[in-house]
Amino acid sequence: MAHDINNPAGAINMAIDALYNIDDEEKKKEALDIMKNCIKRIINIANSTLNQIKNFGSTVKQKFTIKDFMKEIETNSDIINRLTESNCSLKVLINNDIELYGERLKLNQVITNMITNSILCYQEINKTGEIIVKLSQDDKYHTISVEDEAGGIPEEVQKVLLKDIFTTRGTKGTGVGLYLGNIAIQESFGGEITFDTQVRKGNDISCKIFKKYV
Repeated sequence: MAHDINNPAGAINMAIDALYNIDDEEKKKEALDIMKNCIKRIINIANSTLNQIKNFGSTVKQKFTIKDFMKEIETNSDIINRLTESNCSLKVLINNDIELYGERLKLNQVITNMITNSILCYQEINKTGEIIVKLSQDDKYHTISVEDEAGGIPEEVQKVLLKDIFTTRGTKGTGVGLYLGNIAIQESFGGEITFDTQVRKGNDISCKIFKKYV
């Protein structure tokens, strides 16, 4: 994220230096327009980051079933709009009445971010496709997985994913979603976010909820 802020900040600095030596009014206007656009980019990054942090700030715990929770995700207007714009489809293979207890809003943000990431990955490679959400269980965890065939995560990104605030999308992404989401799942549900990816194939990003927290 620092890289994405430093780029427009550097452009502003160069435009200011140029203004000291420009007499032509039209060129001055061009320099000022560059500065204004760069400031907008910085504000967008800051606001996007702030909004995500605020959304992860809820501490209200409640009981809810996975089935009802997923219906809430499927009817999320932002997800529906993104799917429509990208010509992608969402298939939810979860119809379980398993009851969870925890911070529902945080889990909603995590799963929404995971689906949104899949949509953006499809858009980045100019491809339409299906996103599948499913549930698996073992002795320790309930696991909600989001799968796509959007090309996989590059190796250099895999090294820092979930470990730091990181984005490759400039102003389209802050890198906060999965990073804060992992912290939220650890603290609220005793679980973690994991990923399995094949470069040039697709991703399987999973949210594990520790059963003893249910």
